[in-house]
Parts: sequence; structure tokens; C-alpha cells
Amino acid sequence: MATELKVNDLQIACLSDMADKWDDIDTVLAEYFIILADIRDNAVKEGSIHHTIDFFYFYAKSVYDEMKGSGSLAAVLAEKFLDKIETTDLNLYNGV
Repeated sequence: MATELKVNDLQIACLSDMADKWDDIDTVLAEYFIILADIRDNAVKEGSIHHTIDFFYFYAKSVYDEMKGSGSLAAVLAEKFLDKIETTDLNLYNGV
């Protein structure tokens, strides 16, 4: 039994555009970590709040380091997928 595949180019293009926004999020988060480190190092130099900020900084930065660039990668993959679909369409329908 054959399975029908339907691809909505516009929907995938919108997902690609949305993934590009991750670059903006990466920039904002990088600035946030600079501010958080400044608070930890200069405003609250010791005590339980200092340790809590340090703990939060460490784990938030670890997660950020793992995910940064993911949006750009997703955008590139979506664009490549659309290009591959378009090429396949042209081959199937002789460029029509």
C-alpha cells in the first residue's frame, strides 16, 4: 500500500523563519550571563545568595552552551529540506 506524502512548503518556511529567531535569543542570553556573572562577582561577593547565584549561573550556562546554535542549525536543515523537495518536484514534473 502506497503512502501519500504532503509537504506544506509555506509551513516549513515559517518554521525556518522561527528557528532563525534563536540567534536573537542566543544574543540576549549571552548578555544575560554577562550581567549575572557581574552580579555574582561584584554585587554579591559572598554568602548564601552568592552561592545560589553561582549555582544558577553554572547550570543555566551549561544548558545554554548545549543548545546555542540549535535554531540556526534547524533553519539550515529546513531550508535544505525545502530545496530537496523543490528539486524532486522539478524532476517528477519535468520542470513544470
